Amino acid sequence: MKFAAKFTAELVTKFTAELVTKFAAELVTKFAALSGARAARRPGSGFMLLCGLGSGVFGMNQAQGAACCGKSSAAPFLMVGDDQTQLSLGVALGNVVAQIADDGVPNFGSSQNSETSQTYKLDLATLLSDRMQGGLSVPVTTYSVLRGGSAGGASTGSGISESSTGLGDLRLSLGYEVLPAWSYSSWKPQGFLFSALTLPTGRSYDGSSRTLATDVTGAGYFSWTVGALLLKKWTVWDAFLVPEIHYALPRTLWEREAAIGGGVAIGGDKRGDGRGDRGAATGPARGLETGTALRLSPGFGGSLGVGFGFSPRSGQLRLGFRLQPRVEQGVQVSAPAAGGGTLGSARDYVTSTGVSVATCDTGIDVSYMMSSVDSVSVSYVDQTLLGPALNSGLSRSLGIGFQHRWER
Repeated sequence: MKFAAKFTAELVTKFTAELVTKFAAELVTKFAALSGARAARRPGSGFMLLCGLGSGVFGMNQAQGAACCGKSSAAPFLMVGDDQTQLSLGVALGNVVAQIADDGVPNFGSSQNSETSQTYKLDLATLLSDRMQGGLSVPVTTYSVLRGGSAGGASTGSGISESSTGLGDLRLSLGYEVLPAWSYSSWKPQGFLFSALTLPTGRSYDGSSRTLATDVTGAGYFSWTVGALLLKKWTVWDAFLVPEIHYALPRTLWEREAAIGGGVAIGGDKRGDGRGDRGAATGPARGLETGTALRLSPGFGGSLGVGFGFSPRSGQLRLGFRLQPRVEQGVQVSAPAAGGGTLGSARDYVTSTGVSVATCDTGIDVSYMMSSVDSVSVSYVDQTLLGPALNSGLSRSLGIGFQHRWER
């Protein structure tokens, strides 16, 4: 191993990056066949994975890319190759085009109403040990909303428009490779387990100060996610599967914090895009006295990402297709019953549960490896094509990303 690493390093100083990449790949393959060294435990040293920015991209070797994980995915940014660190920068441009209730029928609404978003995201992952890695995701979002008028001003007759920019919810993650690719197999996938903690650093609905809640950039809860990534490549084809489940921790809120926009209670979906507390506080929160304590329990949610890709001639270009249905429980709100009481006893408070939310991302991805360490990607995601979809805004978005990696 030491001799091979030293020999490869010397070659880097003598040849171009392209020649070194080809030679190193051949050297690793031959060395592994002779001695079974760990240097060849990942046949495709350029494996990459990023999730959560309107698209995700993972390269199946140094000349390929692929995609997974929709823009709202709870899956974290992961490295799946023989790299020390990876950095991703990108932007996702979204537009809410329809609303859907519990009947499952989308309403595409009026042309005088619009809602757009621009999400800028930085993702970073680095090795903590040979098979363990840590990650960080930092989103910044700009929301622009127009209701009942023409764009270009804060208010036009009966219409109103707003725009705000803010930091979203930060995410810390850990990943562990449970199924390493030490040698080639025609059926065995490469597998990872991951866990992520989402921090409520963004502004939530109950803290909004804008009429159309354009300053809402976060959920307002600590959320814990666990899941797995399985991926497999066969020459020019590849496939992946990403199941995950997450749980948002309950929190207590005072009614004076919930009263926004002249008495609109928490969870009020003022924009109608489904990004609130899923309709939770339309019941007991209304009409409570200032200082009343409310307990919000968002509960569980989950998603299942599945997709495949094709790389013509095993080259630098990859075309991919993916689906990712997601479901979220309705938020349960507990408040003191009439005549007083506390949250400490079931006899003294009443509970209202909001509606559940479901959406399904349909994504098309194009990625290109510019070099052995740099890649770019473009993705289109549409939530109006396939179900299930309930009680949410449905969007279409375009994502553009750049990724750089530092090899071991």
